[in-house]
Amino acid sequence: MRTALRIIYLDRAAERGRRRARRQITHGIGTGEGGRRRLQVGAHLEAGGRGITRGDHAARFEGGKLGVLELDLATDRVECTLQCRADLGLPDAATLDQAGLLALLHPEDRERIRHAMQAAIATAGELEAEYRVVRPVDRSVRWILARGRPLVGPAGRPTHLINVTLDITERKLAQQALEASERRFRTMADTAPAMLWITEPDGSCSFLSLGWYEYTGQTEA
Repeated sequence: MRTALRIIYLDRAAERGRRRARRQITHGIGTGEGGRRRLQVGAHLEAGGRGITRGDHAARFEGGKLGVLELDLATDRVECTLQCRADLGLPDAATLDQAGLLALLHPEDRERIRHAMQAAIATAGELEAEYRVVRPVDRSVRWILARGRPLVGPAGRPTHLINVTLDITERKLAQQALEASERRFRTMADTAPAMLWITEPDGSCSFLSLGWYEYTGQTEA
């Protein structure tokens, strides 16, 4: 006969890491109406002319965790703020073009980001993506969140593609740790000689083990 056992499970360390990462992204990029994250540089992204990585605009971001990356569509040259260079692992004096930028990306992310950039340029639409970069010096892998859009010139055509970037490696590691912990818990719960379930503060059940379904004859919804 199976023994009924009621447990509450929570990976507190991983959850705290995930909350810290969410706060960092929210404070860095901002939250707009409807909960959608908006770039702090929205007014500059809407304007034509000078890119936001030059002069005083770039200086606005160097004191925090945000980087700025600008692709000149006429010259194919990529300019990065110091924070963006640090996130990508680039030396301060290194020059970069679009091909060189894509070469920094993890091979599994490269084509996806290439297509996302092309789509944003073709439609003058927003670009938001998470991708991995492989730093050229130490080959370490970092996760980057990029959000931006093209700058449209007087002729109505995009002249630059601007991205604001944020290193979200710690958030991704916390997320992966939480997912691994949840997989371990599910394996333990489904192989235990007991019925296990998780009850939330409001009294609802958020988890039922395989033993529960076998004992009660219920099926998963």
